Amino acid sequence: MNHSHSALNRALLLTLPMLALPVVTSAQNLPESAICSAVAELPAVTVTADKTERPLEKVAASVAVIDGLELEQSQVTGMEQLEGRIPGLSFQPFGQAGLNAPVMRGLTANFNTFSTSTLLLVDSVPVHTAQGFEDAMLDVDRIEVLRGPQSTLYGRNAEAGVIAIHSLPMDNTPRARVSADIGSRNKRGLRFSLSRPLVEDTLYVSISGSWLKQDGFITNTYTGGKADDRERGNLKLGLRWTPSAATDAVLRYARQDYDDGAALWGAPAAAREHIASGTNSWNRSKGQSLALDASHAFSSGLRLRSITAWSDFTDDIQQDTDFMPADITHIRRDHRLRMFSQEFRLEGQLGAADWLAGVYADHNDTDLHNVGRRMMRVEDLRADQKSRTLAVFTHWNLPFSDAWSLSAGARLERSKIEIAPQGTARKDLDWTHFSPKLALQYQFSPEHQWYVSASRGIRTGGFNALSAASDYAAFEPEKKLVLRNRL
Repeated sequence: MNHSHSALNRALLLTLPMLALPVVTSAQNLPESAICSAVAELPAVTVTADKTERPLEKVAASVAVIDGLELEQSQVTGMEQLEGRIPGLSFQPFGQAGLNAPVMRGLTANFNTFSTSTLLLVDSVPVHTAQGFEDAMLDVDRIEVLRGPQSTLYGRNAEAGVIAIHSLPMDNTPRARVSADIGSRNKRGLRFSLSRPLVEDTLYVSISGSWLKQDGFITNTYTGGKADDRERGNLKLGLRWTPSAATDAVLRYARQDYDDGAALWGAPAAAREHIASGTNSWNRSKGQSLALDASHAFSSGLRLRSITAWSDFTDDIQQDTDFMPADITHIRRDHRLRMFSQEFRLEGQLGAADWLAGVYADHNDTDLHNVGRRMMRVEDLRADQKSRTLAVFTHWNLPFSDAWSLSAGARLERSKIEIAPQGTARKDLDWTHFSPKLALQYQFSPEHQWYVSASRGIRTGGFNALSAASDYAAFEPEKKLVLRNRL
């Protein structure tokens, strides 16, 4: 298979110059004005970093954008592959699919805290934990990465930044795409996407999915087989309804399933590709989400938007940790994390200024079950953890002139978390956070700007839910204030 790919690549490389030659020859015979007019201008990049559609160069924030076409051409199919493409972004290595703890500009959080310092938004569905911090990059329009504190608009766990994944819009343009992947270790994969109107100008539908299966590379010398086979599937469904030019409603459902063998860990005293494990290891995690994003524009110029999101992720793994034939030490997790969130916001203009104001609430319900075996001792921890958040926020963009503008915003957020460990008294804590933001911007050319900003980020506090030895000790929220000057 590799030899055939190399031959094909060489043939394409030899053919491309011949295909380009007639184009170059024709261009040489054209007048300069015709050549200039034939050069296509790059389309303007529009982002929603401040929850309002705005050209990238007019946003007073550090925003990196990756186009969906670039993701497809680079064969990016997971979050970890964003490393190296986004400066300052990396992920803690765990070797477990579906679990990614982001590190943004050095800020991160232990995955056992069930919170992250960087917020993930997938089509308006918030992900606040390392568990479920993943996406298969199906039918993506763009990824916006906001670096630096973003809690004013995005609330808790946007202490270091936000990663927002936007799917391609459903409209009157039908599209279809299918690709297959074959590789070493019996790798087989399939990706597809389809979108089309059911009723032109009114009702649209989309479906996309992926499936991947591959044999492992870690040999279990005790059982004689591979320990880390991989199989996973992803599905996304979309439905859009536009009954009028003023009303738009988008319903999206997403699902991810993992059926993997052992995590990609190596034995401490042996080569990584060989273990001798008598304890079965697996990752059978799964997740699903549902989001309804609806908006209506009133004749007065105001726009009301409602975003309702629900997610459910099960972190189901067992992993040998000594890689010995006898079951001496292993870990077992069976966590279920459920979240419901609701946001309402009103957008409008006041003279030359545009503004938005909103209210946000969410409820998290987490069932925790963690088993740790060490020699003859087995620690079996069970706990229920719940949290609630309520916030009000606003954001304004105030132009002083054609070149100078000011962005200002504030968020007041109330969070409460409680834990009920099995056999131990219930505990609860609550906090109130104020997250302001102020940015002064000077647009000295259409494509370039200078800005100075001050913003505050918050990562919520909680309990050490997996440590009975510490009596489930609490940890306080993290707060980060950043002053930034950028040209």
